[in-house]
Amino acid sequence: MGVKLMISKNIKTINAKILIILFFLFFFSSFALGEQEVNFSSLNLVNKSISSEIYYNESSGYYFAKIFGEFINYKNITNYTIIETSLTTIQSNGFKYAVETGVYKSYFKEKSENTSDGTWPVKVINNGYEIILNPKSLMFTGQSDLYKNNSTGNVSSNTITYQNQFNDIDLRYTYKNSKLKEELIIENKQDLYDIKQNPSNDDDLILTFNVRSYNGSTNTSMNMEINGQVYNPSNLNVNTKQPIYFLDEMNTTNESIYSFAKPEAFDSNGSSIDLNYSITSDAFGNLEIRI
Repeated sequence: MGVKLMISKNIKTINAKILIILFFLFFFSSFALGEQEVNFSSLNLVNKSISSEIYYNESSGYYFAKIFGEFINYKNITNYTIIETSLTTIQSNGFKYAVETGVYKSYFKEKSENTSDGTWPVKVINNGYEIILNPKSLMFTGQSDLYKNNSTGNVSSNTITYQNQFNDIDLRYTYKNSKLKEELIIENKQDLYDIKQNPSNDDDLILTFNVRSYNGSTNTSMNMEINGQVYNPSNLNVNTKQPIYFLDEMNTTNESIYSFAKPEAFDSNGSSIDLNYSITSDAFGNLEIRI
């Protein structure tokens, strides 16, 4: 689960925190139970699902449902258990941190760097499908230098931050119940000037990622839906401002397993601009996504 992106943004959003959010396609609406207020603490919890809890009132004989706006539980073999979002320390196939107690699993390497141990530092697994991400570069239009530093991840609760991944700019991942959020954090103008001195308003800042999305059992690359059209992920060359969907190729309905949200940049005042995905791939389905 998880392919990545190319992000190009206009320099006019200089004091900005760029948010790149990888959403799982799970969206639920919360709603009230009629007009009746229910004191759930006085009822017996009798059943759970991913996004709901069922309670029983012994005195009245009625059942009541509490339905949440997002996932709160995951199925732990046979029982539904509350999602724990904090990263834990592991040692598994080069990954040091993980969240394995949710509806999807995320794995992170201790380092994100230009070495064999530090490439592909992020992996996400959902329903047997895997997405691995490798931040490649951050640069302005026309630059030939690839700005990427070797960075050690700093873990705090459900967040890992690869500090100074691109000069003074951090790359941060936050595990949430139903989505993994990625942020490129630009604190001030000087962070950008360290990449290019005196960039003009016509310069685009381009974040490039390598991405692989595949069936973990067969190693088959996942098909993608972009701008309403389904693509095989080989020899792609597509641009879009819309979300990118990764599809279950084993399902004739092309059910979405993962998606990259519509790319946007937000500044410190809450203003936002739309960004653009530029997606290319080789004959083997290895993606390069620029934002």
